[in-house]
Amino acid sequence: MKLKTMTVFLAAAALLCSLSSCTGDTSQSASVGTWQDATFLMDNARLPVIGSDGNGNTIAVWWQSDGLYSALFDQGQGWKTPQKIVGSESLAVSLSDVHLAVNAKGDAIVAWVHTDLGEFIQTVQTARYTVSSGWSTPQQLTPPNNMVFNLDIALDASSNAVIAWEGLNPTSRRNIVVSYSMSASGWDSPHTFGADNRFAQYPKIAVDSAGNAFVLWLEGESYPNNVYVNRYSPDTGWSSPQQIATNVGPAAWTNISFDNSGNAMAVWGQSDSSDYPRIYSCRYVAGSGWGSSEAVDSNTLDSIEPALTVDSSGSFRSVWVQFNGTGNDIYGSRYAAGSGWGAPQLIGTGGNARSPRVATDGLGNAFAVWQQYDPSDVNPGDAKVYANRFTAGSGWGSQRQLKNASGGADAPELAVDSLGHATVIWSQSVGYITPGEIKYGIFADRFQ
Repeated sequence: MKLKTMTVFLAAAALLCSLSSCTGDTSQSASVGTWQDATFLMDNARLPVIGSDGNGNTIAVWWQSDGLYSALFDQGQGWKTPQKIVGSESLAVSLSDVHLAVNAKGDAIVAWVHTDLGEFIQTVQTARYTVSSGWSTPQQLTPPNNMVFNLDIALDASSNAVIAWEGLNPTSRRNIVVSYSMSASGWDSPHTFGADNRFAQYPKIAVDSAGNAFVLWLEGESYPNNVYVNRYSPDTGWSSPQQIATNVGPAAWTNISFDNSGNAMAVWGQSDSSDYPRIYSCRYVAGSGWGSSEAVDSNTLDSIEPALTVDSSGSFRSVWVQFNGTGNDIYGSRYAAGSGWGAPQLIGTGGNARSPRVATDGLGNAFAVWQQYDPSDVNPGDAKVYANRFTAGSGWGSQRQLKNASGGADAPELAVDSLGHATVIWSQSVGYITPGEIKYGIFADRFQ
């Protein structure tokens, strides 16, 4: 696939109206803004990831046929010229499973799986971004085996990083592998968690402002059905794994977040005794430890794909996909200390929704985005991108379609800064490179 000349389009027109409000949980004070028109950023590119700093700037990273690229959205200047992070000009090299973490001061780290297709040897690679010097030369982490699955990465306030992934163990099942990197040094020797005769999968990482970290994963004998965590302290390193939940059926879709006081929340999806997937959670209280698991949704059918975020007041918020009998809706709930999870609220409907994301700003507002197939689509593959906004003091508004050009959209990614701005980014089919070979471009939309 040849890479064509790429152009960055910076113009975007403001819309004349904002989201309307509806009843729901309320907190703090609201900011004012509108969704802009979606902007076409890059041709012949796909699978973007995104993160925002504390000053309204946003970093996006995506895949192109010749490597990984990045572009910075400057709050005062708009999107800047893309830069190449690493090349993959050889057809024998594949870059996949890209993850990005950005902290409040604007530093970032990106991780990906580098696959030699000839030998089928996989390694984990990372690159760091600093405001003063840009992207570093990529570093390679050598995994303990030749297979890597399900990366995740986190960056603390001091730009120390933690990474986790699944690796094959000696019995051809999977372990959880983690590594830690100080801001001015390389990665330490990987640590492995999980029994060699079990399946350990779906790791997620979260860090707090003091540099503590949790890795969350699922583990079991025939399939992953037990929930485990392990805690990292800058003073003592990794603790011993702790099991925080056991349920009947197979589990997936893990997520974990820290608040500003060192408390944490874990969520995951797991089949109950009726064989329906449900959304479960477990809360960690600093100084006390993990509590008991509880259901977040109230659905008697399938609930899957929970996303999780936390706001500046320490309230956690989850959104998920919920089957309504004929299609998939998006529901959300908020956890407040002292009162627990609120009643689930419908925030997106009208089609088959999937892959939700949720994030909060520093003002008590929240944003949710998702991919959706609508019944009215002439082409069943013409997926759209939808968003909804929770306004502090008012509640969730009306869902809004962000995609404004033809072509099927991939699952969107979301970043929200402390000033109340949101950026949504996705890749979308824009034509054909050759007959039968679809070409993708990257689009972004801003709430500001």
